[in-house]
Amino acid sequence: MYLDFIHDIVKCGDNIVISCNDCTIEGVVVKINNNLIAVKQSNGSIILKEDNDIINIKVVNQDSQSSKEKNVTDIPRGKVKKKVYLKREQFTELYQVFINKNYPETWKKGYAERAHCSLGLFLAQYLCNGFNLADAARLRRHEKSTCDKLVSA
Repeated sequence: MYLDFIHDIVKCGDNIVISCNDCTIEGVVVKINNNLIAVKQSNGSIILKEDNDIINIKVVNQDSQSSKEKNVTDIPRGKVKKKVYLKREQFTELYQVFINKNYPETWKKGYAERAHCSLGLFLAQYLCNGFNLADAARLRRHEKSTCDKLVSA
């Protein structure tokens, strides 16, 4: 009954502390369903507990653990978000490289074509103040052709 309720909240990979009648288990959720939970402890052992053995489950805030205790990949977040903009000269240079397809001769043809498409998408996003990637993915070829005409004008 307890796992039936909590299994929508606790997911695989969450750090938890399970209080049972006879013990307390701390670790990472490996598997959870309505009747059973599997928890991997820091020593590598996996403990299975049935729903009727569990008294309480506490989700441990991963920020409160040291990085050595974390069982997930930690991607540090910067303290300051710096806004970086291209200067007019830099943007003009990129635009000219795109229009003239002036890429290094050492690049293979297929790579240069992919870089050209990527640079075109970047320029469109920059000019549109953060053009959405989902919207870009929905563009069809005839719409892209129209955009090509607008860029070259």
